[in-house]
Amino acid sequence: MVLYHAHFKESMICIGKYHLTCKRGEWITTYKELAEKAGITKGAVGRILQQLVKAGKITVESLDKFTIIRVCNYNSLTFYSSPPPEDPTGRPAVAAPASLYPRMIPEA
Repeated sequence: MVLYHAHFKESMICIGKYHLTCKRGEWITTYKELAEKAGITKGAVGRILQQLVKAGKITVESLDKFTIIRVCNYNSLTFYSSPPPEDPTGRPAVAAPASLYPRMIPEA
Protein backbone atom coordinates (compact mmCIF):
# COMPACT_ATOMS: atom_id res chain seq x y z
CA MET A 1 0.00 0.00 0.00
CA VAL A 2 2.83 2.40 0.82
CA LEU A 3 4.51 2.05 -2.58
CA TYR A 4 1.14 2.45 -4.28
CA HIS A 5 0.46 5.75 -2.51
CA ALA A 6 4.00 7.18 -2.67
CA HIS A 7 4.19 10.27 -4.88
CA PHE A 8 6.01 9.73 -8.18
CA LYS A 9 7.06 13.39 -8.32
CA GLU A 10 7.30 16.29 -5.89
CA SER A 11 3.94 17.98 -5.49
CA MET A 12 1.94 20.18 -3.17
CA ILE A 13 -0.83 18.37 -1.31
CA CYS A 14 -3.74 19.69 0.72
CA ILE A 15 -4.89 17.89 3.86
CA GLY A 16 -7.65 19.88 5.49
CA LYS A 17 -6.29 23.38 6.08
CA TYR A 18 -2.67 22.27 5.68
CA HIS A 19 -0.62 22.63 2.48
CA LEU A 20 2.43 20.37 2.41
CA THR A 21 5.13 19.53 -0.11
CA CYS A 22 5.29 15.80 -0.68
CA LYS A 23 8.54 14.67 -2.31
CA ARG A 24 9.08 11.80 -4.73
CA GLY A 25 8.80 8.47 -2.90
CA GLU A 26 6.91 9.95 0.08
CA TRP A 27 3.39 9.51 1.37
CA ILE A 28 2.08 12.00 3.91
CA THR A 29 -0.74 10.39 5.84
CA THR A 30 -2.05 9.60 9.31
CA TYR A 31 -2.21 6.36 11.27
CA LYS A 32 -6.00 6.71 11.17
CA GLU A 33 -6.02 6.84 7.35
CA LEU A 34 -3.62 3.88 7.13
CA ALA A 35 -5.79 1.85 9.52
CA GLU A 36 -8.96 2.66 7.57
CA LYS A 37 -7.40 1.80 4.19
CA ALA A 38 -5.93 -1.47 5.46
CA GLY A 39 -8.89 -2.44 7.66
CA ILE A 40 -6.74 -2.85 10.76
CA THR A 41 -6.21 -1.03 14.06
CA LYS A 42 -3.86 1.96 14.49
CA GLY A 43 -1.79 -0.23 16.82
CA ALA A 44 -1.35 -2.81 14.07
CA VAL A 45 -0.36 -0.03 11.66
CA GLY A 46 2.37 1.05 14.10
CA ARG A 47 3.69 -2.51 14.41
CA ILE A 48 3.73 -3.04 10.62
CA LEU A 49 5.49 0.29 10.04
CA GLN A 50 8.09 -0.64 12.69
CA GLN A 51 8.73 -3.95 10.90
CA LEU A 52 9.14 -2.17 7.56
CA VAL A 53 11.55 0.36 9.12
CA LYS A 54 13.54 -2.44 10.76
CA ALA A 55 13.72 -4.25 7.38
CA GLY A 56 15.05 -1.06 5.74
CA LYS A 57 12.06 -0.72 3.39
CA ILE A 58 10.81 2.66 4.65
CA THR A 59 11.61 5.53 7.00
CA VAL A 60 8.93 7.15 9.12
CA GLU A 61 8.89 10.75 10.34
CA SER A 62 6.16 11.67 12.79
CA LEU A 63 4.95 15.25 12.70
CA ASP A 64 2.36 16.89 14.93
CA LYS A 65 -0.66 15.91 12.81
CA PHE A 66 0.83 13.73 10.06
CA THR A 67 3.27 10.95 9.37
CA ILE A 68 5.70 11.08 6.45
CA ILE A 69 6.53 7.66 5.10
CA ARG A 70 9.50 7.53 2.73
CA VAL A 71 10.07 4.47 0.56
CA CYS A 72 13.75 3.48 0.60
CA ASN A 73 15.25 2.94 -2.85
CA TYR A 74 12.06 4.27 -4.45
CA ASN A 75 13.70 4.75 -7.86
CA SER A 76 14.79 1.11 -8.05
CA LEU A 77 11.22 -0.03 -7.23
CA THR A 78 9.57 1.99 -9.99
CA PHE A 79 9.86 2.17 -13.77
CA TYR A 80 11.41 5.63 -13.75
CA SER A 81 14.46 7.13 -12.09
CA SER A 82 12.74 10.48 -12.55
CA PRO A 83 9.05 11.32 -12.83
CA PRO A 84 7.40 9.98 -15.98
CA PRO A 85 6.42 12.39 -18.74
CA GLU A 86 2.92 13.82 -18.56
CA ASP A 87 0.32 14.13 -21.25
CA PRO A 88 -1.50 17.48 -21.74
CA THR A 89 -4.16 16.50 -19.16
CA GLY A 90 -1.52 16.22 -16.42
CA ARG A 91 -1.88 12.44 -16.07
CA PRO A 92 1.18 10.16 -16.34
CA ALA A 93 1.68 9.12 -19.96
CA VAL A 94 2.43 5.52 -18.95
CA ALA A 95 0.83 3.84 -15.97
CA ALA A 96 2.28 0.84 -14.19
CA PRO A 97 -0.05 -2.11 -13.66
CA ALA A 98 -1.57 -2.13 -10.18
CA SER A 99 -0.38 -5.72 -9.71
CA LEU A 100 3.20 -4.43 -9.35
CA TYR A 101 2.41 -2.65 -6.11
CA PRO A 102 2.58 -4.67 -2.89
CA ARG A 103 -0.37 -4.46 -0.52
CA MET A 104 -0.11 -4.01 3.24
CA ILE A 105 -1.64 -7.19 4.65
CA PRO A 106 -2.07 -7.63 8.40
CA GLU A 107 -0.45 -10.66 9.96
CA ALA A 108 -2.83 -13.36 11.18
